[in-house]
Formats: sequence, structure tokens, C-alpha cells
Amino acid sequence: MFRIRFRLPAGQTAAYRHQDLFHDALIEAWTAAGARPEQVLGPQAAPWNFALLGWHRGHQGHCHTLMVSTPDPALGRILREMNPAALRYTRARTGEHLDFSAAVPSPDPDPLAPGQERL
Repeated sequence: MFRIRFRLPAGQTAAYRHQDLFHDALIEAWTAAGARPEQVLGPQAAPWNFALLGWHRGHQGHCHTLMVSTPDPALGRILREMNPAALRYTRARTGEHLDFSAAVPSPDPDPLAPGQERL
């Protein structure tokens, strides 16, 4: 499994109302890094996931770190090439905007030990 953290500089956060804004931004970033759309979206997509680190107050979330991981070797190679500059997205219909382009990527150690199949 390959896992990477995209951290914004200290003191910066990205505000959001719904996590699907991050999902949409990640789909764009995956394809910009070389993934075919069907690899990351739809019923035949390889497994991948993301998590937001930060806090939520009322109906407003604040994310300082975006974690992305995949057990798929092909997507893992593509994830290593993902450019934080591609983690920008504006939803035309609502005007919601996400900008994680200032994030610094850092690979996380594999949470599974060699030969281990589950946590």
C-alpha cells in the first residue's frame, strides 16, 4: 500500500463544506498525473481512498492535511507523481473552490509490515 500526505504550510487550511469537493479535486489530480479515468472512477476503478485532517465547526470544515492511499501498485506509481499544483478545483455550479496547491507531499511508511495482509 502506498500512502502520501499533502500538508499545507503551517497555519494554512483549506475551507470546505462537503468532502466531495476533495474527491472531485483528486479525480482531476489523478488524471493529470497519468491515471486513466476508469482507473480512479466508476465500477471498475482500482481501490483508493482519502482522508482529511483538520477540524469542523458548524457547517464549515478546515483541512490542513490531505491523506491519499491505494493498495493498487499501478495507482501507487501514479500517486508518487501527483503534483500538488493539480489539487485545485472550482465547482462551476456552486462556486465552491478548493486550493491545496501549496501543499508539500510526503510519503507515509506502509502501515502493513512485510507479509502482513491486514491491520
